[in-house]
Amino acid sequence: MNSGIFKKSWRECRTVTITCALAFLGFQIVLARVFASMGDQFIEQLMNMGFARTVMQALLGTQISSASPEIFRAFGWVHPVILALAWVHAITCCTRLPVGEVEAGTADFLLTLPLSRRVVFVSTSVSFITSAAVVMGCGLIGVWLGHQSLPDSGPFNYGANLMITLNYLAVYLAVSGLSAFNACVCSRRGQAIGITLSLVLSSFFWTFVSQFWGPAKATPWLSLLHYYQPMEILRNHQIPGSDLAVLSLFALVGWVGAWLVFRSKDINTN
Repeated sequence: MNSGIFKKSWRECRTVTITCALAFLGFQIVLARVFASMGDQFIEQLMNMGFARTVMQALLGTQISSASPEIFRAFGWVHPVILALAWVHAITCCTRLPVGEVEAGTADFLLTLPLSRRVVFVSTSVSFITSAAVVMGCGLIGVWLGHQSLPDSGPFNYGANLMITLNYLAVYLAVSGLSAFNACVCSRRGQAIGITLSLVLSSFFWTFVSQFWGPAKATPWLSLLHYYQPMEILRNHQIPGSDLAVLSLFALVGWVGAWLVFRSKDINTN
């Protein structure tokens, strides 16, 4: 790894990283306060509404039998805004190399340095993983601060929330691997972003309609979010080993594919 390339990549992703990290932290605190302001009777009425229950089940990826505090604790990890923060950060950061460098006019300088493409790729990847850890850490701190700000909140479940964070990170890396691969295959950054975003949104849509539509219900495994189950973690207090394995494999295939294309790609900077 090269420290200069690492610092360059960090500077380029610094703004979006800080923005997503602060948004993640703040949104988790606000969400905890909003749910705390809802009375038990209101929550029970909400769960008795068929459509509202179906939407919650679609987002949580599991069946809901009755209202419980775990539902809203888990919802803080699957809210569309929370998912979008990870997607925006991963897609923005991981589509810079090489197609973003070409469009910015810096590819000539970067790729003519006395460094191998492997060093450039690894340094850029480590920079992204570091920035992703910052975003994830702020999100976890936000969950803890939101919990601590509530009256009579009870003990904070560190173990379950750390396992959810790990599951969320696995989704994060899966999306980043897909972004990196498209950035190496496509000739324009906008094209890479568009393809990745379309696939990620399709994955979210497939999870959502699986509650309503037969073909989607029969094939929920086609969606990445099928392997992200914060509600089940809060219920069972167990690491979702199989889900982590599938997401990790998907991320690995994406990153390895990106490297194989990048190392032999004829990059036209004109």
